[in-house]
Amino acid sequence: MGFTDKLKDFFSFTSNEKKIFLIISVIFISGSIIKLTNGYFLNSAPLIFNYSESDSIFKARSFPQIKTENHKTNKLVPHQKINLNKATKRQLMLLPGIGEVTAEKIIQFRDNEGIFKNIDDLLKVKGIGKKKLDKLKPYLVLE
Repeated sequence: MGFTDKLKDFFSFTSNEKKIFLIISVIFISGSIIKLTNGYFLNSAPLIFNYSESDSIFKARSFPQIKTENHKTNKLVPHQKINLNKATKRQLMLLPGIGEVTAEKIIQFRDNEGIFKNIDDLLKVKGIGKKKLDKLKPYLVLE
């Protein structure tokens, strides 16, 4: 009595059940070999997923772009900062208390005297006093 006969007696397999058991066994063993070799026979390179793209999509959907202007008053939102040494006339006009004339004076001062080394240098611009400077400081940065 051979091994298969002993299995047949033990499990009472019919010929169709033997075929199904053999097919399932071959599929299982083949899958195990493919998994152990990391798909070497199917793909020469392992599968690598780039998570940075999906992270950027998640970030864009979760944290929409911050608006830089308040459209009702045409002024900056409090957390927005403007670089005083690179700001355009339009950007300067978004600052509280700064109109077209004062923005032009700031740019003219910057062109004539060089970049601002300190935010307090704005006091040298005609039309900007201590009170106005205190209102501007939260919105300004020097880079």
